[in-house]
Order: sequence, then C-alpha cells, then structure tokens
Amino acid sequence: CTACHNPHGSDFEAMAKDRLDKVCYRCHSDSEMSFLKTNTHKPVLEGNCSSCHFAHGGGEKKLLRAGGAALCSNCHGDLMKVAVGTSSHDPFKEGECLTCHDAHGSNESGMLVGKQDKICYECHSELGKDVKASKSTHSPVTSGQCTKCHSPHASKIGKLLLAKSPDLCQVCHKNLQQRMQKERVHTPAARDCLRCHVPHASGGAPLLSKPLQSLCGE
Repeated sequence: CTACHNPHGSDFEAMAKDRLDKVCYRCHSDSEMSFLKTNTHKPVLEGNCSSCHFAHGGGEKKLLRAGGAALCSNCHGDLMKVAVGTSSHDPFKEGECLTCHDAHGSNESGMLVGKQDKICYECHSELGKDVKASKSTHSPVTSGQCTKCHSPHASKIGKLLLAKSPDLCQVCHKNLQQRMQKERVHTPAARDCLRCHVPHASGGAPLLSKPLQSLCGE
C-alpha cells in the first residue's frame, strides 16, 4: 500500500505520496511520454487519473469508473445531448467515443486517434477509393479536413453538414460570394452548388457532376 499511499497523511487525494499521476507513472512509466502530446486530455494534464479510473478496483476493464460514453458524459454531458430532429454520426450515437478520440493525448487536433481522412475512410472506404481514382478532388478532401464541411457528432442538416449550400461553400469561396452579391447570378448557383458540382471528387474538373455540355443541356 505504501507504494502509493503515505501512511501518516497527505493533502493529496487518497493520501497519495505525490501528485496522483506521478504515483501512477511509477509503474506505468511508458505512459507518461505517450500521454503528454500536443493535445492532452484535461484530467491527464492535471494529473487527475482518478476522474476516469478507480485506484483499487472496479467492474469495468482498465479500472474505469464507467463504460463507454457513460464515462465521457460525466464531463461532456452537454456536448453529448442530441436535440430533437438532429441526425447523429453512428459512432457518436452508439457512444463509441474511442473510435475517433484518444482518451489520454494525441498530436492531432480534437485528440483524434489519427488524421481525419484516415479515420473517416475506415468506415467510408468507398469514398476513399473514389477520391484516389478521381481526376478532380475538393481541397478539404485532399487535405483530409472532413470537419470543414461535416459535423463529426450531430447536425440538423442532412449528411451531417455544418450548413446548407451555398452558404457552406461560400465560407471558403469568399471571392465567388462577393461576385454573386454584385453581379447577375446563375439560378442554380444561387440555389444549390451541388446542382452542378460534387462535394468530394469527380472524374472531370472542376468537380462537375457531369461533362459540361451534358450538364448545361439539362
């Protein structure tokens, strides 16, 4: 017991001899370097291992205080509430937070377990194949920034989009937005960019859904 506890008294939780993470790292020495990344989970950064783990024993694997999303909801409860009429990403809906996120630390933003496109293509493999085979690809897709257009958790808009077209597209295409505000606008362009363009990848430039003459001929 005295490997972790001070037998005489301590101001630290559970009478630990030292800050709790330092106590844990005495045995889990390999974890300190793997946990302290560019983005580190707040409890890890604060040395509060017991916010997620029991120190002595529990009914869950890895001595966790709860299983799955129930553990994450203790801190992220508001984020995990899904409003009525909202569609949810399957891993989010099923409470599989660790499909996308690392529980301790990551060098990727959002504490992701890897690059966004790599994670997304594990489920959306057909899209990954289409992108590799296409001549023209959307810049966010090429750079693996799926969350520039999609919410990774939930959205009230179809396909988990952050906003509807053309508003979503004009977040990046500001020059086009300015032209459309000042000049005469092609009706389909004013209504929906996806009337002519595909959002991910296309066999022809610039991301057209069909060859130009066939598209305009409609």
